[in-house]
Amino acid sequence: MKITSVDPIYLKMPSITTAADGTQDTLLVRIRTDEGITGWGECDASPLVSLGVYCCPMSHGNIINIRESLIGETIDSADDVRRLRAKVLRNGLDIQQIHHAYSGADIALWDVVGKKLGRPAYELMGGAKQFPKLPYASVLFGDSPEETFKVARGLKERGFRAMKFGWGPLGSKDAAFDEALVQSAREGIGNEAELMVDAGVCWGNDVEKVLERAKTFAKYRLTWLEEPLHPDAIGRYGELARRKPAVPIAAGENCRTGGRAGAYWEKAVLTLMQCGAGRMGGSTLS
Repeated sequence: MKITSVDPIYLKMPSITTAADGTQDTLLVRIRTDEGITGWGECDASPLVSLGVYCCPMSHGNIINIRESLIGETIDSADDVRRLRAKVLRNGLDIQQIHHAYSGADIALWDVVGKKLGRPAYELMGGAKQFPKLPYASVLFGDSPEETFKVARGLKERGFRAMKFGWGPLGSKDAAFDEALVQSAREGIGNEAELMVDAGVCWGNDVEKVLERAKTFAKYRLTWLEEPLHPDAIGRYGELARRKPAVPIAAGENCRTGGRAGAYWEKAVLTLMQCGAGRMGGSTLS
């Protein structure tokens, strides 16, 4: 089976705002074959930057775009997916954001092979079983505790059993305001639902402040506190772990390569790793 087209497709809302809402635009990748099988993937990055990695003209042998590397190639098995990943990353060695951009194509190739062989991708990757998942709503904190409560109550009424609130004004004022936002979210969703907080790197490198907030938030039974520190503060995450924060800490979403994820795993000592297939080169393990 041959790859006949690699199509990066840009989707966006009618207007884009500065709100930290990653659903305002996105890049999908469609891969089609000569046997009529189509695979789909996505890139969780700046969509137009990633689109350029699929289309940029060749500068030299280390800057060959993703489409040129894939069109005409054979794709019949999991080994082909891994082989093509190695080829693309080598051909695009000097292209910025190559891992981010290739995520969409890699996911799409697993989709193609899974459809051809009639098997789920997790089996093709060597997984023994599929594990149950609990979907959660992911929303921004409201501008006030009162607005946050209304959003939370609306999600509860829609039947969500887990909800994540983040960004917005969290960290922009004082500790009392931060607590009021989290308290309002908990009151809005009720006692039974799971509550997560995405701090949106709002405390930078300040381990002390994270420890204080974690202690304050613990009474609201957080499943995790996500990215309270800057993505580059890997050592600070390690320090945070050694000092045993009162709630589980999650991070790693900003890992762009397997090597970066390894550094988080070894040095940040997180309770939860959140590396994303849409950011670090797809579903293929390095």
